[in-house]
Amino acid sequence: MDLKELIQYFNDIINRIGNVADQTNNLTFKITSEITLLKDELHFTNILLCSFLFINILRLALEIKNRKSKK
Repeated sequence: MDLKELIQYFNDIINRIGNVADQTNNLTFKITSEITLLKDELHFTNILLCSFLFINILRLALEIKNRKSKK
């Protein structure tokens, strides 16, 4: 192997390492975006669950009040 081939070999290795870094960065950005979407969906789901809980507690309180007033 002469010096030019050796330099080309190391340049190829450096380019591949750069490609791996770029791909890792792209994947990290994609994962971060997916986590953000999941976080937003979880927040919306929590709002729905709290609303459902509030409605059921209110319904239960009204049922208890109606039972007491019938006695």
